[in-house]
Amino acid sequence: MHAPTGAFWSRPARCTSTAPRPRCSGSRRPSATTVTFDADGLDPAIAPGVNAPTPGGLTYYQAFDLLRGLAERGRIVGFDFAEVAPARDPAGITSLHAARLILNLIGALAHTGQIGHDRAG
Repeated sequence: MHAPTGAFWSRPARCTSTAPRPRCSGSRRPSATTVTFDADGLDPAIAPGVNAPTPGGLTYYQAFDLLRGLAERGRIVGFDFAEVAPARDPAGITSLHAARLILNLIGALAHTGQIGHDRAG
């Protein structure tokens, strides 16, 4: 069993194309990655219920693309969504967006075959 490693590859990749997603060789992907997503990095328009709002932060779709890209490029073995402060968001949109991002990550993991099927067989 391997310990989780960071989300960064250990050596530079050689890429043959840049659009829309480059094809790279020579990069070593981590065998297992744990992801922590800090809600403070989301734009306050979609996540006002955080401790340190960041004007100009990630939009919902930017965050979704980031998480989907991580799922497509490596094996995610752990995930946590940090810094949601429901008391600062009476309307609850921060929690709603956090839940949607988590559900979409689960969908991306299923789409890449990381969950949802019997690995033993």
